[in-house]
Amino acid sequence: MVGILAVFVAGCAGAPPVVDLSDTIYQSNTVAKTANSKIAELSIKNTAGIGKIPPPGFGDAHMLITRQPFLSATVESDIRRYLEDRFPYDTNSAHSIEVEIEKADAYWNWPFAERLPFIGLAMANRDRDIAMNLKLSISFQENGKEFASYVHDAPIIIQGKATTQKKITVSYKTLVEAYRAKIFGELDKQIIEKYFVE
Repeated sequence: MVGILAVFVAGCAGAPPVVDLSDTIYQSNTVAKTANSKIAELSIKNTAGIGKIPPPGFGDAHMLITRQPFLSATVESDIRRYLEDRFPYDTNSAHSIEVEIEKADAYWNWPFAERLPFIGLAMANRDRDIAMNLKLSISFQENGKEFASYVHDAPIIIQGKATTQKKITVSYKTLVEAYRAKIFGELDKQIIEKYFVE
């Protein structure tokens, strides 16, 4: 328990660590296939903050993970890159895309039993849930009318460790890689391949 508590206290002091996420970029083979699918406008509305986790009670606690760039900014940048790679701009196109990001934050799970003396210390190094709260929607429109949409509103969860800041960062990078694979893999299959691949 002492070790995990030390991580929490240290994580609250100073600026959040900067994390290089370039090695977790999602790779897709659908990019070239959508070269003729042009859009006149891409609009992204991002109202997600850094996240707000309620204080721990007698149940499990969710400990917020903050890294730079903040997760909501990473998600916005990821989605913009994903869509711009697949849909070139053309002011004469009848197509447009609207994106709304309402929630994008990450946390690690701290069970109540681990906050008890001695018990917590024995359990501290075990794998635990590392999760991302993500809520976003993407609307694909033609002449202002939606013809396809993608919505995600559920946590993305992996197993990782949180005993040190370094381990939290490793778990965070794995979580970002998992979110990218899930969201962009689903977009490839549910939207790109269904509506835009000739």
